[in-house]
Amino acid sequence: MAPFKSTLARSVSKLLGVYQDEDLSLRGATQKTRRIIPPTATGGAVFLPDNGFAYNVFKVGDNSQPTGIFLMPASTSASTIQILLVAGGGSGGNYPSGNSGGAGGAGGIVYWSSLSVTKGTNYTIVIGSGGSGTTGNGAGNQGVDSTITFAPGPVGTAKGGGKGNAYTSGGSAGGSGSGGSGAGPNSGGAGNQPAQAQPIGGSYTQYGNAGGNGPPSNSGASAGGGGAGAAGGASTGTNNNNNKGGDGQPFTGFEYPLVGLPGVNPTYNPSPTSNHYGGGGAGNRYSPNRSAQGGLGGGGGSSGQETPSHPSGDGMDGLGSGGAGGNAGSGDGGNGVCIIRYAV
Repeated sequence: MAPFKSTLARSVSKLLGVYQDEDLSLRGATQKTRRIIPPTATGGAVFLPDNGFAYNVFKVGDNSQPTGIFLMPASTSASTIQILLVAGGGSGGNYPSGNSGGAGGAGGIVYWSSLSVTKGTNYTIVIGSGGSGTTGNGAGNQGVDSTITFAPGPVGTAKGGGKGNAYTSGGSAGGSGSGGSGAGPNSGGAGNQPAQAQPIGGSYTQYGNAGGNGPPSNSGASAGGGGAGAAGGASTGTNNNNNKGGDGQPFTGFEYPLVGLPGVNPTYNPSPTSNHYGGGGAGNRYSPNRSAQGGLGGGGGSSGQETPSHPSGDGMDGLGSGGAGGNAGSGDGGNGVCIIRYAV
């Protein structure tokens, strides 16, 4: 008969973070080993992928903008953290009357490689949602900023991606700017994240790029939105396949499986290393309707008549990617994310 273990003893083991894992030995016998779960910070979804780090991940649901609280308790060993803060991506513009709207820009990204935290202090995190696409004749919507606030301040900010516009309009500025529309000449929107002040301090780098310029004439081919890692593709006015979204920025140690994020479409907006964030949306072309590829890291791809066609494209949620420009409906921008990483 197995020894009796009281409910109290089991509860104490769980409280102390001591668990038993069963392993198969070389002789085929089952052995039990103890694994101690280290104390972690609270807030968001917590991931412990057994790589020496813990991750607190704050995401946004569709059409909402939640607030989360991050708190590092005294029991944790870490006194510094790394933060990947991503804003919502802009949606594409739409022009159904014989032209194409510009693609949305990716949300701006701020990466703190080292930031000191005060244990026992609440840090308020707000995640920006992506802009909604449109089926009407007009501009898309700007992505929403993501912020982290040290009570009672200051605030660190990732800027929302630029909205795509319609017909003759150029791109809008944002964390990364949107692409120019199909009735050129016009210019892509500026990427303003690199100039953003970050009064919370620490060691950080900011990412955001301009959208591509529209065509030299009224050709119906719009430009790609800017990505966190590269500018959007400019429109040549003849073939939209080069008007892709700007690529996102890769972040080693923030691979999607480690933080519970889904992978991106392996054909049209992939991340070969599974760690690109902030891909720009793709431009579009009207008559003939041809597609373009979203930027690496979830940028929305535009639809077209060729075979195979790229999927008509929303930016990926959790990556802050831009939505595709359209002539029969534009893509939504992807929601942002905040990922906090620290040693355990």
